[in-house]
Amino acid sequence: MSSRSLSQEAEENRVVALDSRESRVKKPEAKIICILPNKGGFGKNTLAVGVGVSLARLNLRTLSLELDASPGDLAGLFDLDPASSLEQAINSSCNPSQYIHKIFDKLYVLLGPQDPLRGEMIKKEELERLVRVLAEQYDVIIFDTQPVLSDITLDAIKMSQETLVVSEPYLESVRRIAIMLDLLSTRFGVYTRNFKLLINKYRRLDPRRLTLRDVAAGSSLPIFWLVPFDKKCRNSMQQMRQGKLSRAHVVRSLMKLAVEICPDAWASDVRRWV
Repeated sequence: MSSRSLSQEAEENRVVALDSRESRVKKPEAKIICILPNKGGFGKNTLAVGVGVSLARLNLRTLSLELDASPGDLAGLFDLDPASSLEQAINSSCNPSQYIHKIFDKLYVLLGPQDPLRGEMIKKEELERLVRVLAEQYDVIIFDTQPVLSDITLDAIKMSQETLVVSEPYLESVRRIAIMLDLLSTRFGVYTRNFKLLINKYRRLDPRRLTLRDVAAGSSLPIFWLVPFDKKCRNSMQQMRQGKLSRAHVVRSLMKLAVEICPDAWASDVRRWV
């Protein structure tokens, strides 16, 4: 074999090795989570914000993508300009970052469609194209959905790796979950194997609540997490929206939930909370 052939082979091997190394160190795509309420008033927005803040404090670049076209509450919670929202990001899918709001380090928000009619017209292909772009820029994407099984909510569920169903431990709420899951599987063909039940405002001594065994049996979902009822929740969440953590029960619970969602992420400055 000539020296030229040897050099060409060596160069080809070097290129292959570099390509292999690049593929190994390529940033993995974002973990996509869908937060799904079965009705309004369950504190879904509060939970979505709390989970987003907690993930950001784990040093994960987190995007809360609002899909509530009613319109949603994030603009008011964070005092954001509603003009920069999902509609504009989809129309400019090559550079959607200009429409994303930075709340603080590692936490970002993309507001939901401000026009409910336009929100209902967003196609699955448009949302998928946008999410593919965003998945290269963030570690976690949280779909903050509305309590209606609209087309965009169904698309978000199908795109998500995990769906957290938000409920309260009462009979009426458990019945709604059972009905919703039946609709998703029988009418819309949605697999619910990655669905997990998140109980909000849980009070152990509440005489009106169902037992956890009855909640799990009635909803046919495993109970993934219990977020405790906390009288100081309003003040605690106000601090969390500013990127601050308190030692309130609800904050400690959300921080532990974030670690459970992304167990590979760990930040030393939050160990005292978890």
